[in-house]
Amino acid sequence: MQEQHEWQFYRAGGADQVSIRTGADIANIGQLDQKLWVALACPTRGIEFDSATLDLIDKDSDGRIRAPELVEACEWAVSMVKDPEVLAQGSDVLVLDNIRSDSEAGLVLIDEARRILKMLGKEGAHSVTLADVQERLATLNALPFNGDGILNPVTLTEHPDLAALVARIIDAYGSAMGCDGQPGLG
Repeated sequence: MQEQHEWQFYRAGGADQVSIRTGADIANIGQLDQKLWVALACPTRGIEFDSATLDLIDKDSDGRIRAPELVEACEWAVSMVKDPEVLAQGSDVLVLDNIRSDSEAGLVLIDEARRILKMLGKEGAHSVTLADVQERLATLNALPFNGDGILNPVTLTEHPDLAALVARIIDAYGSAMGCDGQPGLG
């Protein structure tokens, strides 16, 4: 039988609210009775939280994060680290030794972190930062063939004939938004 997690509460706005402060709280969020949740959904915009992270958690892209999406995100994050307390530290630095190496998904994450560090000239570094990951993502998104299926005529500088054709098709049929935030041919 699984031991019940002991939750801490605080009073705010005339209501008792659960305090999520530790890695154990994050690891056990799925056990928390949803009757105790202050909100069962929150918007992905207009709150003090990184919108890119909120977009990742919002699996159905409806602009709201619902309880099952948050639980799934927490369970995934916990499954990627050796000790969930790492998740409660409030740092944008992840030490590679804190990533689980006993699972295929953890090994993939470690490999990608090392690839990011190598591409940034930080080969041999023992940690990766949020800025490192964002820089890598921006570099990937700026590539003409970045995997999003959208051709942006501006990035096709090495293929001027293709760029001209893409621009004409966009003029005739409209554009789609690429992962780089720029319109292109979908």
